[in-house]
Amino acid sequence: MAEITRIKPQAGPQEKFLSSNADIVIFGGAAYGGKSFGLLLESIRYIQDPRYNGVIFRRESPQITSGGGLWDTAGQIYPHVGGIANEGKLKYTFPTGAYNKFTHLQYEKDKLNHQGAQYVFIGFDELTHFSETQFWYLLTRNRPPSGCNIRPYCRCTTNPEADSWVRELIIWWIDENTGYAIPDRSGIVRYFTRIDEEIIWVDKDWTDESGNKARSITFIPSFLEDNPLGIAADPMYQSNLQAQDKVTRERLLKGNWNITYKGGMMNPGWFKILENFPPMKYVRYWDRAATEPKDENDDPDWTVGAKCGMHGGELYIEDIVRFRDTPAQNEEKILNCADNDGYDVSIGYEIEPGSAGVEVAEHYQTKILKGYTVILDRPKGNKVERCKPWAALAEHAHVYIKKAAWNRQFLAEIGSFPLEKKDQVDAVSGGYKMLTRDKYIFPAFKLSDTKKITIEWEPKKSKAHMHHYGAMVQLPDMSLWMLEVLYHAIDNKMYVYGCWKTNNPAPALVVPVIISRMHLKEFMIKRLLVSDHIMHAIAPKKAPYYFYRKEFIKKKCRPKLSESILYDESGSIVMATEMFMRQQIIFSHEAKPAAQQVSGWTIDKGKPSKENSAYCEGLLMIISELKRMRIIQKKPPKPRDYKIVRTVARNF
Repeated sequence: MAEITRIKPQAGPQEKFLSSNADIVIFGGAAYGGKSFGLLLESIRYIQDPRYNGVIFRRESPQITSGGGLWDTAGQIYPHVGGIANEGKLKYTFPTGAYNKFTHLQYEKDKLNHQGAQYVFIGFDELTHFSETQFWYLLTRNRPPSGCNIRPYCRCTTNPEADSWVRELIIWWIDENTGYAIPDRSGIVRYFTRIDEEIIWVDKDWTDESGNKARSITFIPSFLEDNPLGIAADPMYQSNLQAQDKVTRERLLKGNWNITYKGGMMNPGWFKILENFPPMKYVRYWDRAATEPKDENDDPDWTVGAKCGMHGGELYIEDIVRFRDTPAQNEEKILNCADNDGYDVSIGYEIEPGSAGVEVAEHYQTKILKGYTVILDRPKGNKVERCKPWAALAEHAHVYIKKAAWNRQFLAEIGSFPLEKKDQVDAVSGGYKMLTRDKYIFPAFKLSDTKKITIEWEPKKSKAHMHHYGAMVQLPDMSLWMLEVLYHAIDNKMYVYGCWKTNNPAPALVVPVIISRMHLKEFMIKRLLVSDHIMHAIAPKKAPYYFYRKEFIKKKCRPKLSESILYDESGSIVMATEMFMRQQIIFSHEAKPAAQQVSGWTIDKGKPSKENSAYCEGLLMIISELKRMRIIQKKPPKPRDYKIVRTVARNF
């Protein structure tokens, strides 16, 4: 006997949602109440009628196809009733010819794509994401095709949003004082008409002059506990909601339609003030402004730098500085702050929108803060969204501030956020983002570990234990980055003695610089490694490698110019990490820009970031080659100081 699959709603609000006869049913009020599953179940009610058709909207297309979204969930339901998926068109067709399709209304004008359409069933998933005009316009498309006798209807799911037009639509079902749904009114049907864009509530039997009846609507709230199957599938979901900030928790866990981020998002009393902090790694994040007050009544934004650290999963705000000066004075104060913090404090810098913002950020990175680990950041979302993660931490008493004069100004801003100034809060948001999202690839290396290395170049060939390498990395923007390295096989140390960059990679200009800086005519080089962009040709042009090699020959210098054979990035990262832990890689003061990249190199979406990492790639190319040649030794280096390079070089 064939196994029978039963698809049915869960008892409670989900069952009530599918039982309602109202023209419009709005289902929800809290997260994970089984809303989307109920919407999809409702959409297959009339698929036995070949004239039936339905459409389900999300505001943006990726929300339909994201993991666990509507399309995935439909795949758990529709095939059991004969649904055949067309993933390209996001459409399911059933044996009778009836169909349901999924689409988006990302832009206001997208509603016009449905002009002239006729849909028996219309579904809106997360109704508060849509504009009011989109909703009412699409309802004019909610009519049966010719020959179809099914009464058209609309079903919507939603989470609370105090500022949304949806709240005004369902206000009768909501307690105006608490913002929570009134239990006794759940599922009660009301009737309305629209006159001059205004909703008029009328009796059930009301008709207009033409005999048109009123439309019916109801609201059915649901909560997490109404979805026991969902809780069983994801028992940590409630804990995740409990960990959110107060506003998000009230909305998604309790279904509060009143609470908003307009003031009172955080309580100054949540923050603990300490005189001493435990030792930890710090970052300093700058939310920059460049305007000084014009007069005593002017109140422009502040330039704020927040110094933050993480210890035991808790956030520590060690220092906040803020000022409002001219751009030149701002630059001086930011540099002074970096000098006081030291090289081991990474610096985050917000890139303002537009090309001018990029230029200013790069100016700070390459000129003002040269030598420091500077990570350029493009914030996403508004200041409230960026604040939410650490605001939730603060509410649970996991944020500490260092006792200092700046406390009063900071806590005053906390109490008024986000109605008034937001600069200090935004700087802390950036610092928290750096601490929690930026996972450093080489945490054992610190920028302060750079040393003064002196090499006396002599016109003799190198001995077998001294290995001289260079790495040329050319990026798609045509900039060329050069790393210069000596590896001493007896000391088991790699000395990165130089680095430089040019935006003009013309071989006639670059080759003389390489020969001069690396003393190639006097000091034998094992290999000059080049990146893919140099080695490989792009038809019909020859590879840049060809022109570099030709220029070296013209200068009567023949280094071993080649691609790193069997270049293994991940294996080289592992090897480099071990070498940093054993202090086998030493950066010279002259190579501080490369050390800056290495110390600030982070993981981006699970992989090493490709932005600002050309020197890092060069270092890995050399390590990969040394591994291939079996030159690198894993035993600890001999306890000698850095003058060994000078002593050995003198004997060449």
